[in-house]
Amino acid sequence: MDLSKSLEEIGKYFNEILGYLLPGLTLVVIIIFFLDPDQIPDKESFLNSNVLLLILLSYVIGYVVYGISLTKERIIKNIKFIKNDDKIIKQKISAQEDFRLSKQKLKALIPEMDMEKLTFNDIRNFAMAYVPEVDQKIYTFMFRSDLFKHTKDIFLFVSIWGFLSYISNKFININLFFRTNDINIYLIMILFILTFPLNEGKKRFLMIAYKIQFNIFLAKTFPLKNENK
Repeated sequence: MDLSKSLEEIGKYFNEILGYLLPGLTLVVIIIFFLDPDQIPDKESFLNSNVLLLILLSYVIGYVVYGISLTKERIIKNIKFIKNDDKIIKQKISAQEDFRLSKQKLKALIPEMDMEKLTFNDIRNFAMAYVPEVDQKIYTFMFRSDLFKHTKDIFLFVSIWGFLSYISNKFININLFFRTNDINIYLIMILFILTFPLNEGKKRFLMIAYKIQFNIFLAKTFPLKNENK
């Protein structure tokens, strides 16, 4: 078996585990930090004595975070006044020259195909089929984009929970298991502010992941001519 392919597969499995573990661990640690010690008195002992359980719990919660992110994206798609980053990025790429040239080249390679009936994802998949060597690069950029997205969603979730806890505790005297002193409120505000640069990072890597196969596809199907010949 090819050693390089084996290492590549190991790297994929490692990223797969890391992609769920990191968001889950982030959410668990942040929630434990903000939980009211009067309501959850043994949280420090839990962290110190159950490291393996914490890791396993974080990995499972990572799947929950992923599912919540997917649900949020589906809801956003149906709300007209909220911008859909995925749709906007695809529209930007569709208006660029490399995408137009890729469509022309695919039409020349497969004359029977009606390009006008294909979606962005269809054209992207056809281009990727001609450059399978780019799969790992796309996976890497999608992995980074997902990490930014999940971290942003975690910060947003904790911020909303924190603000609701502060309001409920201040006005109706109901505790939502969240510490609502002034310092924590400032920290919650920082988490909320950080969702904006995190979203920019998500869009940056998503743009690269959606676009890179068209550049490589064109470079492969339009090779440079040797002027010495």
